[in-house]
Amino acid sequence: MSRRRTSGVAQVQDMIASVAGRSAVVAKALVAPVVLGVILLLAWSIGGAPRANPLFLAILELASLAGLALVLLVQGYAGFPRNARVPLFILACLLGAACLQLVPLPWGLWSRLPGNAEAAAGLTLLGLDGGFMPLSLAPENTVSGIVRFAPAVAVFLIGALTPWRQLATTLGWYALIAGILATVWGVGQVFGELGDLYPRADPRDASGSFANPNHQASFLLMCLPLISVFIGQARQRSRSGEQGAEIVLMWISAAFIVLLGIVFTGSGFGILFAPFVVIASAVLASEKPGTLGWRPVAAGICLSLVALVFVVANSGFENLVNGGEAGGSRSRTDIYVTTVRAVSDFVPLGSGFGTFDQVYPLYETSQDVPATFVNHAHNEYLEIGLELGVLGVLAVAALLVWLAMQTSAIWFLKRDFGTLLRVKMAASIALLVPVVHSGLDFPLRSGAVACCAAACLAILIAQRDLSPGSSSMIAEKQDDVDAST
Repeated sequence: MSRRRTSGVAQVQDMIASVAGRSAVVAKALVAPVVLGVILLLAWSIGGAPRANPLFLAILELASLAGLALVLLVQGYAGFPRNARVPLFILACLLGAACLQLVPLPWGLWSRLPGNAEAAAGLTLLGLDGGFMPLSLAPENTVSGIVRFAPAVAVFLIGALTPWRQLATTLGWYALIAGILATVWGVGQVFGELGDLYPRADPRDASGSFANPNHQASFLLMCLPLISVFIGQARQRSRSGEQGAEIVLMWISAAFIVLLGIVFTGSGFGILFAPFVVIASAVLASEKPGTLGWRPVAAGICLSLVALVFVVANSGFENLVNGGEAGGSRSRTDIYVTTVRAVSDFVPLGSGFGTFDQVYPLYETSQDVPATFVNHAHNEYLEIGLELGVLGVLAVAALLVWLAMQTSAIWFLKRDFGTLLRVKMAASIALLVPVVHSGLDFPLRSGAVACCAAACLAILIAQRDLSPGSSSMIAEKQDDVDAST
């Protein structure tokens, strides 16, 4: 009898150990996607405008760094993809260029650097000359600017450590939930039913959690292709009989709601770029997106160009570029011209990351200064050229070339297949939105847009687990079957 009891206790202990071991494996696998989802939702909930509420930004920065530490503690670096080296190197160069501007220089050298003459003269008049000075004209702004991008860097690293299926699922559901909530919030603001997170000139703008309706439009445009992945998958399963047509209709309705949110923002960029994104999203929603070729993409570009011609013919190019603020010292064309002057003065080292709002007033006269100050160049590439100099421009150019190569390979070479191809195509279109918009505004200075772009960047470098006999390998073979039928 005692032997039977001992055997029974051993079996129970083995069962408990087995369940505990499986639970630990499942919990370990869920850490990265759960942390990623929390950071993304937190980034969207605070939108942008950290100047208006730095506490929100501090919470996001601390949460993202804590989340990254947790993922590294649980998973380590084992699953980091090899092809992440290029974007990581480029990001490291950007970070290095910003950190280099914090290095103290002797006064004799610092005062002779391009662009520093006026600042040096002012410090001399105050009796503050001599000693060592950092390259950045506002080192405290440079430090805060570097830390401000910690959430986006954390999202990229966590996404790179997450298996691509979990990463794609997390990002897709995030785009669906945040996109619909942002639309509802924006529509509520237009009708005066919902309030604003940040003070704005027109409280009835559909800006959602953002301080700028243009950034709301940019975010919603990024969500649209990510939601379209669900439509394409649902259509495949509906044809095979695994799901009903009502599921397809549900995903299409969600995409239509997000598109409606873009319209309600009234953003010129959102309206102009929407035709291209909608056509590309329609390709992603098809059953075989990898077989449609380049024609749908060309059609989307043509529709956006037609919309551009129509807007210019009715409103004029000046009003389009200025975002409706034609004339005056705050017009964007004037800001561009003034920024280019500042860039030429601070070549090749730049004025320091995060110093634009400190440098720009130096190039305004007392007659030009409006009631509100210019805090950004409304052109990310010009602003980077001013703040980070030649090193920053070269790093950004390298990143754009790498993105172009990856996008071309995904859409035209089609070296991937099945679900992974569809997800990568969606991520490339989502990334294209802030890349283009950055030529007219500063969407990537918003935490929500930057974190979503970082997650899409992680999708682009995602790789399959092709180890023989692995469950991922079996799933990939099933993808091939689904894509070919």
